[in-house]
Amino acid sequence: VGATILIARYIDSSNYYYFNLLRFGGDSFELGKVVAGEAATLSGDVTTITQNQDYTLKLVVTGTLIEGYINGVRVASAVDSEYSGTGSPGLSLYCPDTNLVTFNNFQVFGIVPRNVHANFFIGER
Repeated sequence: VGATILIARYIDSSNYYYFNLLRFGGDSFELGKVVAGEAATLSGDVTTITQNQDYTLKLVVTGTLIEGYINGVRVASAVDSEYSGTGSPGLSLYCPDTNLVTFNNFQVFGIVPRNVHANFFIGER
């Protein structure tokens, strides 16, 4: 159980875009936004998350195009103009049990386009 979340155009805890890899009753990924505290999915699907494996997540925001990548493969995209060029990048984790998630090589590139990229590991080391 847990979530690894990349955040873009963060204005406050109630307004931002996100791309996450989830382990809640099944493995999935989700590209979405939070507006006035309410989450809305823009794109998502089921996937397989293997314990004790490294993953690379990337969130790319260019104008109104938002894209999510897992291990270099684009798995989600959407066009949305809710947050146009404002806000900050970030990371978030939800790990209520003994799962270990570590980040390395967190990078933010450019002002336009703005990419958020992180490598991480799920499991026990």
